[in-house]
Amino acid sequence: MRILRANRYRHNLLGLPLFADPQGFFQRDLVEGIDAHLQSVGGDAGAISFDTNAHVIVNDALEAYDDFLHDRILEARREAWVVRYFQRPTKEEQAVSQAKHEVTRKSLLISVQELAAALREASDTPATSSQPWVVVDCRFNLLKTDAGRAAYLDGHIPGAWYADLDRDLSAPRGPQTGRHPLPDPEQLRALFGRFGITPATRVVAYDEAGGGLAARLWWLLRWMGHRSVVLLDGGLAAWQKAGLPISQETPGPCHSHFEGQPGHMPVLHTAEVSAALDENAIRLLDARAEERFRGLVEPIDAVAGHVPGALNVPFTGNLAADNRFQTPEHLAQRYAPLVAGRQPGEIVCMCGSGVTACHGIFALELAGIPGVALYPGSWSEWIRSPDRPVATE
Repeated sequence: MRILRANRYRHNLLGLPLFADPQGFFQRDLVEGIDAHLQSVGGDAGAISFDTNAHVIVNDALEAYDDFLHDRILEARREAWVVRYFQRPTKEEQAVSQAKHEVTRKSLLISVQELAAALREASDTPATSSQPWVVVDCRFNLLKTDAGRAAYLDGHIPGAWYADLDRDLSAPRGPQTGRHPLPDPEQLRALFGRFGITPATRVVAYDEAGGGLAARLWWLLRWMGHRSVVLLDGGLAAWQKAGLPISQETPGPCHSHFEGQPGHMPVLHTAEVSAALDENAIRLLDARAEERFRGLVEPIDAVAGHVPGALNVPFTGNLAADNRFQTPEHLAQRYAPLVAGRQPGEIVCMCGSGVTACHGIFALELAGIPGVALYPGSWSEWIRSPDRPVATE
């Protein structure tokens, strides 16, 4: 008799870890695979059992199959298929997990239908210094910086404000900063107060880039302590596809008093990132496109390549074909092998200038991994000093 111990990490037949498996998919695959083998050879299903510690017990009737598995694992130079606390999730556990994912999703995303219904309900409420819903258009073009505001004036979701990435959501760049430094907190208080944001306000941010720009506003609000902020899933394209109205009217300032304070989201600056990488203390995820990460092209910054030790996780992979976010389960499977062995505080997201990195932080939270840090200076700040190393390919 041989005992196979497995934990909630999925492996393939060679024992190679693929991704974290909080729902027990690996456990089901293993049992179903053994069952299928037994059926094919006419074996006794009773040859598999579980002991009181939830270990899988492979009895003598499975000796040939057991040896086959171990031979394959040894061929791959893996000593164990391992591990502990192996338990088949019940239907009730699966239902609870799905409910948790749904709660998380609703705390981070809103559909166009949900937003339209909320705005209709709020339309009868007289305008005051405090609004129950505030919608913010975050469209922006890095190569044509006035295009986002022009698109907003041409048509936007009724009642939406406009937040300019350069003017509103960033501080002026300096000689040693990246392209989009974090704005001064007082600047943000004035902006959010003009929008009418109070502790009772739910903010909805949108763009035309799958949330790649709107996530910056989401992160800044969370950084300033305002947690009631969501992204419009699918953005303006989904709103228009649903046949919902577009307006050219701009709202008047609300002059509310926003009292948020910075520091509610973790931040690592360049010196801290460099030191942490030297000590192997963080996992650095770069959200830029693969060709930019590899240094094959660089349309924006002066130097091509990436920070040595960083992993490339393009933010577009967080999205489905329709530019809506992937499911929390899909995102968990995407990120788990990349952050395995790291606590959330040891994971840092970067990009070109600290904008789409926020999209990665958002996706990780949607996947059930909150508390990931932002490297706001990102690549455009890293390359300010020729003394910092650069990797390509």
